[in-house]
Amino acid sequence: MTVGEMATQILRMVTYVWLARILEPRHFGVLAMALVITNFVDVIKDLGTRSAVIQKKDVSQGFASSIFVVNVIVAAFVIGVIVAIAPLVGNLFGTPDVIPVLRVMSLAIGIAALGLVQQGLLYRAMRFRALALAQITGAVIQGIVALSMGALGFGVWALVAGIIASALSTTSIIWTASRWRPHLHIRWNDIREVASFSLNLSGARVLTFLVNDADKFIIGRALGAAALGLYSLGWRIVSQILTATGNVLQQILFPALSAIQDDNARIRRDFLRMMSAVALVFFPLTIGLAVVAGPFVRAVLGVDWVPAIPLITILALIAPIQVLIWGAGILFQVKGRTDWMLRWRIVSGLTIVGAYILGLRWGLIGVTASFAFAVVVLSYPAMAIPFRLIDLNLPRFLQEMVPYAVASGVMAVLVAIAQRLVDSLGGGDMAMFISSVAVGVAVYGSFVWWYRPESWHDALVLLGARN
Repeated sequence: MTVGEMATQILRMVTYVWLARILEPRHFGVLAMALVITNFVDVIKDLGTRSAVIQKKDVSQGFASSIFVVNVIVAAFVIGVIVAIAPLVGNLFGTPDVIPVLRVMSLAIGIAALGLVQQGLLYRAMRFRALALAQITGAVIQGIVALSMGALGFGVWALVAGIIASALSTTSIIWTASRWRPHLHIRWNDIREVASFSLNLSGARVLTFLVNDADKFIIGRALGAAALGLYSLGWRIVSQILTATGNVLQQILFPALSAIQDDNARIRRDFLRMMSAVALVFFPLTIGLAVVAGPFVRAVLGVDWVPAIPLITILALIAPIQVLIWGAGILFQVKGRTDWMLRWRIVSGLTIVGAYILGLRWGLIGVTASFAFAVVVLSYPAMAIPFRLIDLNLPRFLQEMVPYAVASGVMAVLVAIAQRLVDSLGGGDMAMFISSVAVGVAVYGSFVWWYRPESWHDALVLLGARN
């Protein structure tokens, strides 16, 4: 699953980087405006029922069919609502071009809804190979369609077509991999069994989405599509790594720890080892990205995207904190306390939205820096609260993370020195970027091998290369 997630995110990053050289920033801005709505709907389209399928100890044919029928009904209703409100969204953003884009993109929601129960059953059975294949195939199809149409001059429609094609291919593979087929059956007792868990989880996800996309709405409304295009691409580059790691945590930790949800000692042990293995890989990737943001953008994306460099740097520096918070939040679901999860999301969400608004007066950098400060302030309660559910001490957890943070810091300093050396020798941005990656890999790998050699073993276990 780790390989599948990383491959998927890398393919999508390459696709968007390539498209950035073909399309204009305003095309990405229009897509980002439409994604504000479709991503919101994507969060609530199953009302948390897929997670309920994973956590429930016994799943019958009748229960799964009831969930499937509810998902289809909800998806059809949501598509109708999106088609109806599209003109209002266009007026809200002041961009009529978003209206047809939003209507067509709503189809992806219905396509994905047809495979939600099958996905949940595959996760429950830990059939990660099939799930990874579906993800990678979807990313490949998306890249082929989007790049082909972008090269032919379709503009924003190249991005839209790629998303639709990805949804079709992913759902098709999931149906092929899953042996379960739905019946036309619905029993309200099945729905009531998971109503509390699912609705609290849906509420928490809705709040998370609103907070995560509030910055895009604020920037798009106040600073325009071009500024939003810069911000969304900068955030997308960082979030590819963050999303890949977070998805792996959700997809593996949630079903695995749910199976031992009554044994806190085992949960603590497995959670600490999993997060240590994640930190081993994630910390240097994001800290390294912050250091090489300048030469990377200038050499790969081009001069039009230079204003995104400080945004990428700030977002990459706080990404390690975000992934730790993300991992801790999974414990709410594992222990069935989505009510705690919902309450915390209300408090943290209001804080972050306030930070976005306060930072707006300083433009894109102000919004980004204000968000980063809010994440740092909220990090303690965001981890301490769910850790109470498994009797885990926060200092004990952070102690496990220190070696990887130190190693990443040492790596960042030496990479910065290497960049200055290459620059003084007259090397260009591409030479600076390649040499930075090489120095970073060598320094970090040597440091961790000397300081925490057992981490490599856990990373290999996570990747399936060792038992």
